[in-house]
Amino acid sequence: MEMENENKEPGIIILVPDSNSTMAIKYINSDHHISVDVNIDVFSNDPAKLTLLAPFSYEKRKLILNNGPCQPQKIDMPNKRFPVHNSRSFQCSWYMKTMPDGSTTRREWLSYSCSKDKIFCIYCILIGNEKSMVWTSTGFSSWNKASERIVMHETSSNHIEVCLKIKLEDTCLPLLPSMLKARNEFVATNRMIVEAIIEIILYLARHSLAFRGHRESWSDNLRGNFKDLVCLLGKYHPILATYIVGHQEKNKNKYDFISWRRQNQILESLASYTRVVVLKQIKTAKFFSLTMDGTFDNSRKEQLAFVIRYLNEDSGEINERLINLKECNNTSSEQLFNIFEKICNENSLNWKDYLVGQSYDGASNMRGAYNGLQAIIRRSNTAAIFVWCYAHRLNLVLIDAVSSSVNAVDMFGIIETVHDFINSSKKRVALFELHQEKCYGNKQRKRQFKRVQTTRWRSHDLALNTVLDTFDALCDTLEELQKSECVSDRKGAHQAKCLKENLICDKFLLTAFIYKQLFEIVTPLSKMLQTVDIDLIGVIAVVDDKTRELKNARSDVHFLKLQEKVNLFKMSTSMDIEDFKPLPLNRSKRVLKRSAEETQDEVITDPLQNFKIQTFFVAYDTAIIQIKERFSEIAKGIYKDLSLFSRRRLEEISKNNDLLPKDAFDVFSDVYSKFIQKDDLKREYLQFSKSYFNFEQVKLLPLQLHKSKIEIDDDLSSSLTDEASESETEDSFENNDNKQVKEVPKLHKNGCSLSIVLKVLLISGLSSTFPMLTTALKIAVTLPVASTTPERTFSKLNIVKNKLRSTMAEGRLESLMILSCESDIKIETDQIINDFARKSVLLEKALLY
Repeated sequence: MEMENENKEPGIIILVPDSNSTMAIKYINSDHHISVDVNIDVFSNDPAKLTLLAPFSYEKRKLILNNGPCQPQKIDMPNKRFPVHNSRSFQCSWYMKTMPDGSTTRREWLSYSCSKDKIFCIYCILIGNEKSMVWTSTGFSSWNKASERIVMHETSSNHIEVCLKIKLEDTCLPLLPSMLKARNEFVATNRMIVEAIIEIILYLARHSLAFRGHRESWSDNLRGNFKDLVCLLGKYHPILATYIVGHQEKNKNKYDFISWRRQNQILESLASYTRVVVLKQIKTAKFFSLTMDGTFDNSRKEQLAFVIRYLNEDSGEINERLINLKECNNTSSEQLFNIFEKICNENSLNWKDYLVGQSYDGASNMRGAYNGLQAIIRRSNTAAIFVWCYAHRLNLVLIDAVSSSVNAVDMFGIIETVHDFINSSKKRVALFELHQEKCYGNKQRKRQFKRVQTTRWRSHDLALNTVLDTFDALCDTLEELQKSECVSDRKGAHQAKCLKENLICDKFLLTAFIYKQLFEIVTPLSKMLQTVDIDLIGVIAVVDDKTRELKNARSDVHFLKLQEKVNLFKMSTSMDIEDFKPLPLNRSKRVLKRSAEETQDEVITDPLQNFKIQTFFVAYDTAIIQIKERFSEIAKGIYKDLSLFSRRRLEEISKNNDLLPKDAFDVFSDVYSKFIQKDDLKREYLQFSKSYFNFEQVKLLPLQLHKSKIEIDDDLSSSLTDEASESETEDSFENNDNKQVKEVPKLHKNGCSLSIVLKVLLISGLSSTFPMLTTALKIAVTLPVASTTPERTFSKLNIVKNKLRSTMAEGRLESLMILSCESDIKIETDQIINDFARKSVLLEKALLY
């Protein structure tokens, strides 16, 4: 680019375009010495073919026009005269124009360049509307034709159009700031209205409440939750109140922010923002696991919940998030895989590289070894190991345990019959509640009978405890029903009599207390398996602990204690002990001795001994055997390698002088060979085991005093002893009044030590020192344990899409489900408004500055 001379001269100076196809225009006023440099994009480097592309903004045009054109006089020029070429030079008289009436006026568009000795049209340069380049870029210097050409240019249609634009803009200049201010106030008001509406929608969605009412006219008293909340908030929100008044009057408000279509658009923006936050966390964590499950909704459509499990790098916690809910008409494994692949593509999830685990229930289309969904996924990603949901497995264990003997089947059958008998009549329900008030007063809340055969994990436990907790009230209710309905309803009276006789017998009570004690051992495991932050190490530790408890409870000593509990229970009731029917004395069946038989089976004549063998031992034996069978793989394969990360094994390795098993991490490093090198992992593991407990002790005290970005739970100190020895556990059962018993060590809320090890590693800043170990621990905590999060999602689904909302569209249902299930994610309202504004051109005008 050519450079101008160092002596700054007044005028518009147009420099020749350089290789970057830009042209610099410098304006220097002789009075104020103000300079403005502007780059103008052009189409060509040829000065004769340059075309300007509106180079000046409103502010730059205003600055140049306020300072006026460059019109120097002779006295301002060097040597007191204009340059002469061919005996001709520029004349100052050309600055003026003679009007038809003889008066003169200044040509405000004409500007002289001292360096170029040429004249330009400043108006055409500013607007860039001149087709001829003479008056804009090359300049005019044919002084012999100047008078004629100047008149021709100022009377041309293009120049007149430019002058009109300049003058119109100058006339409107005082109005523009006020118009801009009014525009900003208008947008700010609309954004405040939409912000209030977003808060209402968030409230309804997170509480799973209905939006619309049966009638939503402004003249109705009840207009649905959404409109009524808008009116309620409008009482304390003046801007929203003004909008509502204008909206009620037709043609008052051009912009409608509360229609069902706008509701759906805001819901879509909120769900999209929530999903983006979750996906950002997943991509930061890299490793993730999949949990999928399906169910029928109230409109008899199959809904498929897509849940992702990952490690939140910011908090150090395990999250399981619902990111999609899709309708699925075909639940074959191939169709499920197509939906899975489509969802991963839509959300940019690299499942072929970073999917490390998958967990489903026992359905064949999910867990099939050859054609199930897990098998199809593993063909493309062998690292996505399958975990059959441990909560479903435990439920199968309990089902087998409660069906293990005739007495157990009879006892739960009686409980189910009591439920049906009492709840089949409003009179009986009211009578049962009345007797509860008489027996217990305000000591306990009123209870309702629970069904035994339901899909709830604890249905047997809840039903049994309800009967035992309301035993007196139930017996009194049945007795009164037996007397009052003997004439009006003889069948009901007879049924009440039979039920009471079945309840007040030792066989029922002994069986009930056997399973009550069994549930007290197993139910905490069931609850723990349903938590989000449980990991495979936690399963191993807790299953082993509960198996030991079951074995210890299966003894003659505990059966005697069980008898004592039953006797105390009978004494605490309002009935006499003599009223309870003792165990029946069954007649011994004579079995003929066959040939070659030297001995004969011993006949058990004691009914209590027979009950212990046939019911008590059978119940516990069934539970123990089923747990071993259904949880057998946790002691081998990749589970064996994961157990090395537990605190107990870390302590053993550190004390045994680096003695690792020969096959340590063989399976784990083979499955995750893309991320793990076995030799490096072993080396880092041995080094880390030596110093882990030092870091754990150092980091524990500060976290009890101050909160950290990655917090260890309040009960961390108690969870550190979750792997107690078997002898301590056995001692805890030897309970008596004269001996202080050592309590069972309190388990961590997820019963594991794996997440604690990872937290200590991250808090201590050792992730860069042990990168391979950190990666292995992140994969380990990401591996799924149970598919209970989709089950909780379906509980929300029954509330969101109930029988009164069964016609809800799929898009709206998915958005509501995501907002309801992931209510802990913070929403940035401004981003939601901006995204909502881009839904239409009309909304952009109303909501974007």
